[in-house]
Amino acid sequence: MQSFKQEQSPRYSALRAASILASYHQAKVIIGSATPLIADYYIAEHSGRPIITIDTKARLDTTAPSVTLVDMTKRASFKKHRFLSDQLIAQLESTFASGKQALIFHNRRGSASTTLCENCGWSASCTRCFTPLTLHADHHHLRCHICGNTEKVPTSCPECHHADIIHKGIGTKLIESELMKLFPDKTIARFDGDNNDGDTVESRYNDLYSGAIDLIIGTQVVAKGLDLPHLRTVGVIQADAGGHIAVIDGIAQNYTHFYEATIAERQRALFPPFTYLLKLTCVYKTEAAAVRNAQQLARELRKNAGDDVQILGPTPAFYERQRDTYRWQLVIKSPKRGSLTQLLTHVPAQHWQYELDPLSLL
Repeated sequence: MQSFKQEQSPRYSALRAASILASYHQAKVIIGSATPLIADYYIAEHSGRPIITIDTKARLDTTAPSVTLVDMTKRASFKKHRFLSDQLIAQLESTFASGKQALIFHNRRGSASTTLCENCGWSASCTRCFTPLTLHADHHHLRCHICGNTEKVPTSCPECHHADIIHKGIGTKLIESELMKLFPDKTIARFDGDNNDGDTVESRYNDLYSGAIDLIIGTQVVAKGLDLPHLRTVGVIQADAGGHIAVIDGIAQNYTHFYEATIAERQRALFPPFTYLLKLTCVYKTEAAAVRNAQQLARELRKNAGDDVQILGPTPAFYERQRDTYRWQLVIKSPKRGSLTQLLTHVPAQHWQYELDPLSLL
């Protein structure tokens, strides 16, 4: 569903645009998904709109997946490899022995997410964005995944000059290199944001569909929408990094419990669908300018906001520094969308970005 939201200007939701267009023409909007958005499900449930559950499978010859959770905090789970469980390795061996295909999913690209000095604690970060640099061992450099800036891999600490440089964390490139050691005779392909134009899912779809690729490794680009008839095993590395409740309910295929737990938390914290959100972000060359202008706009908005409006911040954005600029943000809540759009008349056109109904506050 996130793909229906335009993240660049002009920011808009295709789902909301379709709903408004349908209202002008007395038409009906049908939203279909195996994983409905929490807010959409709640609105449908409480507005009398029909929720239709399709119990019949699209293909009657399909079988329900068998899902197993491996506790990697227990040393007995991974005697053969440091981050691949013995059970996963055995399942991959069995899958390949039967001539079938496997997929490994991990939502972080690169070889290692953190490079640091074991002696003094220094860590490599982008000088433009102040975020950790990711090791890409195949190119032997560190890269910022926000601005693309690259640096050489240090052989010694720039602060204490010790040679105790270590790389921590798991990325798709590291997974690829490790699985190539375990299965050197198999055709392995990695798909993530680091692929070139000639090595994408689209350009190699025939190989994926036919089973010519034995093992697929990738980020979210391989997680949805692929019809792979030879695929028999899917492994998710560090699955709990995406949220423990989602993992538990995902294993049980229990959308109802996930929905009930999530909607209760959103109601407690006053998040959609119990309120509307407006995110305002300023971008300035200096931190002082970002702070000063964010505070000034916050004062202006509080003077003009109605009683039903709650203004949070200003605070640094999750990625405060990007591409040599500083970003601060305000998050505004209201049960009325009109109260939020009215405040936009007070937001300067220069240096400020706004997003109504943001999918993420990061």
